[in-house]
Amino acid sequence: MPTSSSSHRRAGFLLYAAIQFVVLTGCAMVAYPGGAYYDPGTRHYDFFHNFLSDLGTTRTFSGATNYLS
Repeated sequence: MPTSSSSHRRAGFLLYAAIQFVVLTGCAMVAYPGGAYYDPGTRHYDFFHNFLSDLGTTRTFSGATNYLS
Protein backbone atom coordinates (compact mmCIF):
# COMPACT_ATOMS: atom_id res chain seq x y z
CA MET A 1 0.00 0.00 0.00
CA PRO A 2 1.51 3.36 -1.02
CA THR A 3 2.26 5.87 1.67
CA SER A 4 0.69 9.30 1.83
CA SER A 5 3.94 10.93 0.73
CA SER A 6 4.17 8.64 -2.29
CA SER A 7 0.57 9.40 -3.27
CA HIS A 8 1.17 13.15 -3.00
CA ARG A 9 4.32 12.84 -5.09
CA ARG A 10 2.43 10.96 -7.81
CA ALA A 11 -0.42 13.45 -7.78
CA GLY A 12 2.06 16.32 -8.01
CA PHE A 13 3.82 14.69 -10.94
CA LEU A 14 0.53 14.12 -12.79
CA LEU A 15 -0.51 17.72 -12.19
CA TYR A 16 2.87 18.96 -13.42
CA ALA A 17 2.63 16.77 -16.54
CA ALA A 18 -0.91 18.00 -17.31
CA ILE A 19 0.10 21.65 -16.93
CA GLN A 20 3.20 21.09 -19.05
CA PHE A 21 1.08 19.48 -21.80
CA VAL A 22 -1.32 22.44 -21.88
CA VAL A 23 1.45 25.06 -21.89
CA LEU A 24 3.59 23.34 -24.54
CA THR A 25 0.58 22.61 -26.76
CA GLY A 26 -0.46 26.26 -26.49
CA CYS A 27 3.05 27.37 -27.49
CA ALA A 28 2.99 24.99 -30.46
CA MET A 29 -0.40 26.38 -31.55
CA VAL A 30 0.97 29.93 -31.45
CA ALA A 31 4.09 28.91 -33.43
CA TYR A 32 2.13 26.95 -36.08
CA PRO A 33 2.55 28.81 -39.40
CA GLY A 34 -0.87 27.92 -40.81
CA GLY A 35 -2.71 25.67 -43.16
CA ALA A 36 -5.47 23.16 -42.55
CA TYR A 37 -6.71 20.12 -44.44
CA TYR A 38 -9.96 21.86 -45.40
CA ASP A 39 -8.42 25.32 -45.91
CA PRO A 40 -4.70 25.35 -46.76
CA GLY A 41 -4.76 29.16 -46.96
CA THR A 42 -5.25 29.78 -43.24
CA ARG A 43 -2.45 31.78 -41.63
CA HIS A 44 -2.49 30.27 -38.14
CA TYR A 45 -3.56 27.22 -36.15
CA ASP A 46 -7.34 27.01 -36.16
CA PHE A 47 -8.52 25.02 -33.15
CA PHE A 48 -11.71 23.88 -34.86
CA HIS A 49 -10.22 23.03 -38.27
CA ASN A 50 -6.74 21.66 -37.52
CA PHE A 51 -6.07 18.34 -35.91
CA LEU A 52 -3.84 18.21 -32.85
CA SER A 53 -1.49 15.96 -34.81
CA ASP A 54 -0.94 18.79 -37.34
CA LEU A 55 1.33 20.40 -34.73
CA GLY A 56 3.79 17.53 -35.13
CA THR A 57 4.14 17.62 -38.90
CA THR A 58 7.27 19.05 -40.50
CA ARG A 59 5.36 20.60 -43.41
CA THR A 60 1.92 22.20 -43.18
CA PHE A 61 -0.93 21.91 -45.67
CA SER A 62 -0.03 25.39 -46.94
CA GLY A 63 3.49 24.16 -47.76
CA ALA A 64 5.28 26.07 -44.98
CA THR A 65 7.89 24.37 -42.81
CA ASN A 66 6.78 23.55 -39.29
CA TYR A 67 9.96 22.73 -37.40
CA LEU A 68 9.30 25.08 -34.47
CA SER A 69 5.96 23.73 -33.31
